[in-house]
Amino acid sequence: PAAGTLRRLPGSRLPDFRENVLFGQATFDHTRFPGFGNAAFFAFVDYDYEPTADWPVQASQADRLPRTRARLRSGQRVKLVAYGDSITAGGDASRPDLVFWRRWAAALQAKYPQAEVEAVNGATGGDSTVQGLQRLQAKVIDERPDLVLVGFGMNDHNVGGVPVPQFEANLETLITRVRQETGAE
Repeated sequence: PAAGTLRRLPGSRLPDFRENVLFGQATFDHTRFPGFGNAAFFAFVDYDYEPTADWPVQASQADRLPRTRARLRSGQRVKLVAYGDSITAGGDASRPDLVFWRRWAAALQAKYPQAEVEAVNGATGGDSTVQGLQRLQAKVIDERPDLVLVGFGMNDHNVGGVPVPQFEANLETLITRVRQETGAE
C-alpha cells in the first residue's frame, strides 16, 4: 500500500466492512436500515504529524456571534442547542463527549470559566430538514437557546430526499424562525 494508508490483513482485529449490511450497496436508502450505525466498523487511529508551512491558520469569527460572545465574556449563562441529523446527535461517536458540539461547548467553557455553558442535544437521527421544521418548536424554540448549531444535510440527499432548492428554503425558514422566535444566534 501507499504511504499513509491502512490495509486490513487477514485475521486482523480491524473490523471487516464486508460484514456490514451496507457492503456492496449501489445506493443507500436510510429508511431500509432504521437505527443502523457504523460504530462497529470504525477503526480509530492516533498519529503524530508535522503540519506544513502552508497549513491554514484559524481566523477568529467571534464577531459573527456578538451577543453570545458578550454573554460569555460577562460570565453569563449561554445555552446552546445542537440541532440536526444523526451526525449532530452523536451517532457513531465513540464517546458522547467526543461529539463535535459537546467538544465545542467544553472548549467555550474552558475559555470562559466564569460563564455557564449549557449544551442541549436537540438532534434526531434520520431527520432531514423536513422533520427539522416539524420538530423545531419542541426541540429548539421551546428550549429558549442563546445559540443554535444547525447540522442537517446527510438525510436530505438520500434516495427520495429533499431537492436542493427545498433544502435551501427549509434551512432559511429554520434559521429565520429561530432568530425571530428566540433571538438566538
